[in-house]
Amino acid sequence: PRWFKRFGLSRASLNRAAQRRIASLVMEFLGRRTQELVMSSALSAIPLNVGGQLFMASSATLAKAGFLELLLKDELAAGVTDGDGNIFIDRDPELFAEVLRLLRGYTFSRHPRLTWDEVRQEAEFYQVCPSDLDALEPPPVIVVPPDAFATQKVSLFCVGGDVWHVKDGRAVMTDDIDVKMLGGRGGNSTQLHPTILAALGFQEGVAPGDTEYIPRKLFTRPVRTVCYSKPGGDPIAVPFLPDEVDRKDCPHWVQVTYKQQLSKHRAVPLPLRSQRCF
Repeated sequence: PRWFKRFGLSRASLNRAAQRRIASLVMEFLGRRTQELVMSSALSAIPLNVGGQLFMASSATLAKAGFLELLLKDELAAGVTDGDGNIFIDRDPELFAEVLRLLRGYTFSRHPRLTWDEVRQEAEFYQVCPSDLDALEPPPVIVVPPDAFATQKVSLFCVGGDVWHVKDGRAVMTDDIDVKMLGGRGGNSTQLHPTILAALGFQEGVAPGDTEYIPRKLFTRPVRTVCYSKPGGDPIAVPFLPDEVDRKDCPHWVQVTYKQQLSKHRAVPLPLRSQRCF
């Protein structure tokens, strides 16, 4: 045709371009088909008979365990099959179920009959990568500390006149004292007057090392520290009680300290708390 010559084309050049295009389409099709076959093979369900119980899993999942990856090869699996032609493994099926969960990416959860050590040993038999097991190891069980009864002590010394300071520094003071000190909560001054401690339920005792040159006073009060568990480390709301004197938000529990009223009958009741958190 005339437009061949106008654009400087020939039948041979068009044939070569068509051949390259056809070759490109064929390679693209084969590549896509190969990828589909690989994905189909990796995701195909494979039956396994473990200790008489049938399990189904993809070859990609089973290949994460070295022992199972070798067993899937035809030359090895041919001699270890059951009556239905399924690969047979003479191991504990309950343990294998937990190992299969690990291969699927789940962490070990509490089991009524199995421990993590037993499951890990079984996973090591199947040659699961140790680093994978470390990543899937369950977090340790956190046990909340029991209630603690103690005597809070505050030692004061006088620097002249009626000016008193805390001997052990301000950092060890509970919240109810800190907010009453000079400068308010979070201040730097260690000045604290004895009347403040008396109003907070402290009783004055005998201060050791008292001399005529440096007057000292020792105040004490009974306290009870309670730890409220935070299941899973999630925040919880612990209501404020009138006798609360200090609170600390810890990673696994909220630690609250209460002053104890001196009573001949019974201690001030406190809300119940859970003993364990996970």
